[in-house]
Amino acid sequence: MSAAGLVLLITGAGGSLAAVLNESGIGDFLANIVVEYDLNIILLTWLTAVIIRLAQGSGTVAMMTTAGLMAPVVSGMGIGLTWVAFAAAPGALFAGHVNDSGFWISPKWPT
Repeated sequence: MSAAGLVLLITGAGGSLAAVLNESGIGDFLANIVVEYDLNIILLTWLTAVIIRLAQGSGTVAMMTTAGLMAPVVSGMGIGLTWVAFAAAPGALFAGHVNDSGFWISPKWPT
């Protein structure tokens, strides 16, 4: 139960962060930028996940937050949410470093 509880806590934190950011209006702001500058939504999704991952360290939270941020952007564009998930996942895996929990549970190199 303790391992499952940690996963649920981290996933919930990612969803909460996405909800807070969306309430701030950043989702609508991103949607306007995509339309105004004719940006590639898949590239923007990947880049957003990378930036969030580098800023706070958790791949899970970066993926959940990016998906939540991109939902209002893609809602009227005719692009499937599956493609957004496929772009957010590798972006969230970008540059794992010492403040990522996966870094500390990875097998150590033999000495």
